[in-house]
Amino acid sequence: MSRIFIFLTILLWVTSLHGVSLSEQRIVFEGAKRSHSMRLLNNGPEPIVYRIALRAAAMQEDGRIEFYERDHQPEHSAGELIKFSPRKGALASGQSQVVRFKLKKYPDLAKGEYYSFVRVLTRPATEGDSGAPQFSKQMAYNIPVFVRQGNLREGAGLVMDQAVITQNKQGQWQLGLRLQRQGGRSIYGEFDVSSGGQSLAFVKGISVYPNINQRYLTLPLSGEPEGDVSVSFVEHGISGNLETQLKVPYR
Repeated sequence: MSRIFIFLTILLWVTSLHGVSLSEQRIVFEGAKRSHSMRLLNNGPEPIVYRIALRAAAMQEDGRIEFYERDHQPEHSAGELIKFSPRKGALASGQSQVVRFKLKKYPDLAKGEYYSFVRVLTRPATEGDSGAPQFSKQMAYNIPVFVRQGNLREGAGLVMDQAVITQNKQGQWQLGLRLQRQGGRSIYGEFDVSSGGQSLAFVKGISVYPNINQRYLTLPLSGEPEGDVSVSFVEHGISGNLETQLKVPYR
């Protein structure tokens, strides 16, 4: 079975490639929620065409996302649970399109968290465009969509350990960590690293997906720590409300 390895691209609303922006960076269906919408905006000067699809994927322990071939659906895939429209179209400069997602849960769906990626492919439109892809000009944006079946917030947790402070070959100071996920759902939040009252790193959008129990993370630091290092992790909003800290001795 062939697989394609791709680094995860998360698109923020203010991020623009080919003048394209998306309103969402993460979609979560939880509790009674059965619908969601995402706005695709062409804020560039030229018209574009787009295609949207759901792709199955799996996170690796080094944080990479492995996308599967279209005919393969792992157990944690949400591909059979999510319906959406439209799947393709064209947008003039300044025009937007709302993409609507609907959740269809099966009666015997097992408790757990399921996920796939919404892949949005865009490229500049040409005169008389048929919508056929032109890969040399095509851009891809990947937005994770999660379906949580049952109460998964209870028992959720994150343990940080195996911390090590080093310099890489370029002389950049960095902090290595192992993240151990606990419970039945993914973890998603931000890291704040400080030492001697000075901030060394602040990184958003770090995840540990439910198909793995641990992930190894390297955070670049702005300089050498002045003493012991404090590491804090915080979740926000729809993801959860976890908070955890770690003290790392240094010299």
